[in-house]
Amino acid sequence: MRNAADHPGGLSGTLVIQDFSIDASGKLVEPMWWREKEGKFEYGPKPILGDLTRGVHNLFVSGEDVLAMWAMDNLMLKGVVILGVVPEADREPGCPIKYKLTEGPLSSQNGCSAA
Repeated sequence: MRNAADHPGGLSGTLVIQDFSIDASGKLVEPMWWREKEGKFEYGPKPILGDLTRGVHNLFVSGEDVLAMWAMDNLMLKGVVILGVVPEADREPGCPIKYKLTEGPLSSQNGCSAA
């Protein structure tokens, strides 16, 4: 989509965006977008909101992962505490915790204990 927006009529075709509209039965139709090339649909038409929702979700997941990796490198005692990933099937839908602190291999040495 980005390439079609940046280079209309190029290899990816042209991005077409349709604002709110009224269909033949008088119903309000949400904004749609599609990519067309040589008069044919290459992608879509699809509601813009669905694609933007997926994009925002992916940004949050990526940000969460970057923060967790930074925390592992900068905030935790190496070998004493490790960051584990909770399998997706084991996450509660109402509280989908993705990461969990667990004891590392060095936690039982030197009287250390992970909280």
